[in-house]
Amino acid sequence: MPNLGNESYAAIVVGYTLSLRSDALEGVQMEDFGAETEKTNAKRREKFQQKAHEVKLLGHVERVVAADLTQRRVLDTAKLSYGTDAGQFINPAQAFAKWVLEAHEDKLRTLPFGPNRVLFYGIDPKPLFRVLGPECNVDADYPIPLGLWYGVDALDPLEMLVESEYRLQVSLEKILARGKLRLREGYQPHTNAAVDCTLAAEIVLRFGLAPSHLNCDVGELSVEG
Repeated sequence: MPNLGNESYAAIVVGYTLSLRSDALEGVQMEDFGAETEKTNAKRREKFQQKAHEVKLLGHVERVVAADLTQRRVLDTAKLSYGTDAGQFINPAQAFAKWVLEAHEDKLRTLPFGPNRVLFYGIDPKPLFRVLGPECNVDADYPIPLGLWYGVDALDPLEMLVESEYRLQVSLEKILARGKLRLREGYQPHTNAAVDCTLAAEIVLRFGLAPSHLNCDVGELSVEG
């Protein structure tokens, strides 16, 4: 576990939306599992299709909203332009990666194992980083350090606050109420990247989950949209 009092650490809060690549399921074998019933196999296939957008080679980063607690700066990839002209980004994944690396490249490891000094927080943040690597390295031809996608330090503040065996019993509303925070009516995760980023930042800052030298007011980070 990182020493959260160490001032060499940076912290970034993210919200994101993913989609399935248009060609994602071409050639993908929807395997049947031997003697299991067709009903069971159908459920397995349905579950895979529901989560396929979170698979490294099948997903696409649609939007990232990020708040850098270290430098008090915010990114919304929906507000950028994309294309093949000079100065444009190829995709939102590249835009996010470049934004991170501009400030913190020296803190991200380049080997499969080793120290990282950038902590990412978000509501179930790991799928974003799984998809990020191939979209940057292959689609955008923009190589990124392994520490930004493979073995990234991506922390879910909800998992940090509630023991795994009690997560079904302790609701998100209960967690927020404990911190005197409120949940937006009709909230659904990963449908609005800005709302997810704001929520995660509120939880991280309210419960002191970021490195201690980075405590700030969420009002300093205007990410709604």
